[in-house]
Amino acid sequence: MIQDLRHLLEQVAEKLGITKLSGWYRVSTKDIPRGAYEVILRFGGLASALQKAFPEHKWDTAKLASRFKSSEQAQIYQLVEATFGNNATVYEKHTLR
Repeated sequence: MIQDLRHLLEQVAEKLGITKLSGWYRVSTKDIPRGAYEVILRFGGLASALQKAFPEHKWDTAKLASRFKSSEQAQIYQLVEATFGNNATVYEKHTLR
């Protein structure tokens, strides 16, 4: 069951252009395809599903729970990563709404 979840998350990551597990911090639930998100909800939500599927990764649950994520941020991050490689450092600025 957990292997199926991991496989699903890997497929979603590929679709969203996530190349490293840390890329999930920039994903909004709105970015996840509906069918996949319904499965993720059965595992307690995105943060819980990621922790179960990838227990070897040290997850920052506060970042996963952040409400200030958007697909636009993810797309910009992917563009920077594609342009400058995996060694690029991206500094995030959060503003309260």
